[in-house]
Amino acid sequence: MSFRTAQAHRAPHGRRARVLELDTTAVQQRLLTDAAQQDERDDVLCHPLVLSRWRDQLAETLLAFAAAAGNPHCTGLHDLTLQQTPRTPAQLEQLHCRRRLFAARLQRRAEAIRLITSLNDALSVAERRDPSYAVLKHVADQAYNELVRRYPEQYRHIRARLSAFETRASRLQISGSRTELRRQIFEELDRRHSG
Repeated sequence: MSFRTAQAHRAPHGRRARVLELDTTAVQQRLLTDAAQQDERDDVLCHPLVLSRWRDQLAETLLAFAAAAGNPHCTGLHDLTLQQTPRTPAQLEQLHCRRRLFAARLQRRAEAIRLITSLNDALSVAERRDPSYAVLKHVADQAYNELVRRYPEQYRHIRARLSAFETRASRLQISGSRTELRRQIFEELDRRHSG
């Protein structure tokens, strides 16, 4: 566990709870403050209960801020020498300030993703070490196979809908909301079943 993650776990429960209750604007303000301070960090953002929200809000903020930072995308900093846009010294100074903040947010998003991956890895290792893991996995596999056997049409429909998002066997890359996609698929299944 990294020092920063350990610090987040020791953060008072009240501070974490307050962050979880913040509205989107307040969280974005907290992200902005965190990204603006290169040496100081808001350790509460690294808490496992807050990590996904931190990453998602950073992604939204990067999308909204990319154009102002002279960036056509949110994956990294775009080379300004490729743009032929004339700018005054004041405009260049403003653009450079925005780009520094954009780069800090990119860094924080990479950090959030790294922490989420580390947390998921630790949970996966701990789960596999649990003596009941093999039994539970076997039971889950049996339940899955039974559902496929009993409802082959629904299974084929779900597989067909998810195939567009499949990067390799059983791995999905969904750019939008998984919850929304799940809702759509279940609505389609309900319509097919009732109609």
